[in-house]
Amino acid sequence: MGSFRAYVGGRVKELRQKAGLTQDQLGRRAGMDAKVVGEYERGARNGTLDTIERLLKALGVTKYDLMEISPRVTSPADRGETAILHAVRGMKKGHRALATRMVKTLSSWSRGHRR
Repeated sequence: MGSFRAYVGGRVKELRQKAGLTQDQLGRRAGMDAKVVGEYERGARNGTLDTIERLLKALGVTKYDLMEISPRVTSPADRGETAILHAVRGMKKGHRALATRMVKTLSSWSRGHRR
């Protein structure tokens, strides 16, 4: 298992590439040198939360995009759960909180009715 620093750096690299940006372009947007961006991406530099937030803002993504873990889809039920997760992630904060409460309520209700 790799370090969390390497995971975050790898995700920053993936998001940067997805945005079609070079390390230099991202660095300019975030107010840092391209060499420093590369060090973060390789996990060679420990980024502060403020620095990570600057990179995310420069990429135009959220902390949810950074922490996204793509679940393995192995069944139709898994695909449904994945679709729900993606839908909730795209909601506004207030709607996301309501959806989360609804899912928790349904889940506890469902567990109570299993035998």
